[in-house]
Amino acid sequence: MTAREAAILSFEAASGSTGAAKDNRVAAVFGLSPTRYYQLLNKIIDDPAAVTAKTAQIVARLQRLRATRARARRQPMISTCSGRVLVPGPRR
Repeated sequence: MTAREAAILSFEAASGSTGAAKDNRVAAVFGLSPTRYYQLLNKIIDDPAAVTAKTAQIVARLQRLRATRARARRQPMISTCSGRVLVPGPRR
């Protein structure tokens, strides 16, 4: 793992926020657009070399968050004629 990759993981571990404030800090600290930052972050958490004693928890948390977001994107949403959006529960 490179020094930059380690810095990105450390930044992610220290950063609890999301949104514009985090995007601004990413640009200031790393000189990257938010899109490029998250591309690199996804590459890092997929790399087995990123899982060390110091980074194992943050890598696992980021992988879990990514999986949760992916499941949410795959779940169909149904809109009603009143404009409400219904999200079906898990299938049994």
